[in-house]
Amino acid sequence: MIDAMTTVTDPMFVFDRKRIVDFGIENKIPNAHEYREWVQSGGLLAFGPTIDGIWRRGAYFVEKILNGAKPSDLPVEGPVNRRSNLTPYRRPILTPSSGGFWR
Repeated sequence: MIDAMTTVTDPMFVFDRKRIVDFGIENKIPNAHEYREWVQSGGLLAFGPTIDGIWRRGAYFVEKILNGAKPSDLPVEGPVNRRSNLTPYRRPILTPSSGGFWR
């Protein structure tokens, strides 16, 4: 039995994301993904930025470097956007088991 699932960043999974998300919804399997586009397709949780956001921030840094900034002077950034979508999961997915673990 599958208790939970997550996806890795791979073109194969991104291409079939709707099918993967629908599998999780139909079987009441909580699923976590890297990009918000998965949540927009019906996934439960995304813990990273949008793909568009990555390109936008990349363009920002390229512009700074082309205008003379030293790359070592630019700040290191991490993703700050997190999204969740509880709509497809009307019943609780996680329940405490007798051993104190969540299932």
